[in-house]
Amino acid sequence: MAPATATDILVYSVREWDGEFFSRDVPGGVETSPVRSALWLMNSDGSGRTRLASPCTRAEHPVASPNGRWIYWQTESAGCWRICRMHPDGSGRSHIAPTAGMDDGNASAFGTALSMDGQWLIYTLHDGGMGRVLRARADGTEAQLIAPDFGYTYMASPDANAGRVVLSGPACEYRLLLVTTPDVHPQVLTPNHRDSYVPRFTPDGGAVIFIRRDGGLYRMSPDGSEIRQLADEVQVECFLSPQDAHGSTDVPAIS
Repeated sequence: MAPATATDILVYSVREWDGEFFSRDVPGGVETSPVRSALWLMNSDGSGRTRLASPCTRAEHPVASPNGRWIYWQTESAGCWRICRMHPDGSGRSHIAPTAGMDDGNASAFGTALSMDGQWLIYTLHDGGMGRVLRARADGTEAQLIAPDFGYTYMASPDANAGRVVLSGPACEYRLLLVTTPDVHPQVLTPNHRDSYVPRFTPDGGAVIFIRRDGGLYRMSPDGSEIRQLADEVQVECFLSPQDAHGSTDVPAIS
């Protein structure tokens, strides 16, 4: 769920399935129960619930632009994920990623994150075997790989103007990395702490918030110093049933 404007509208996704939900790891991804999902808008007081029309059976993970003019979301087609966007009234719908030249029919795009100035889009492109992070203009143009030779990375978040991106992934055993975009070699921020997930810059770019496997929510400076725990017993994954083997992770939401 994400704010669609600075003050009074929320956008969220509702997912439905039949029976008990399951998930399991499979080569190149995750297999789950067949699901249906749709995007909804509502006022912050809970009134005015409106379903956004979509031709797809899955519409998930909405992200609103800082000015509230655009809603980005993910949809699945033929087993691959696509990033789309539209205005809150449903108009202006377009396909953002993968872009031409990066979509061989097996590529998936996911993990949408916008810079606070609304000018840049960060997402992950997965080719069926490995994920890599890209930076693009907010309309999907000028897409460029970040640290393209480093290995499998995702969970990326930009600072206010996407000049810096913090990310994680298997390439570094889920240590947090900082990249000064677009192609500077990553700096390891948590060399002594593997299993660090879903990092997010604070809006002023002065800190990074993240979750560790040991069950803590942490804050640190963007250079990796001044790490301190904000809360304990914070779960990396949530599971919807005993058959939900993969689980899912919610990112920290920062005002």
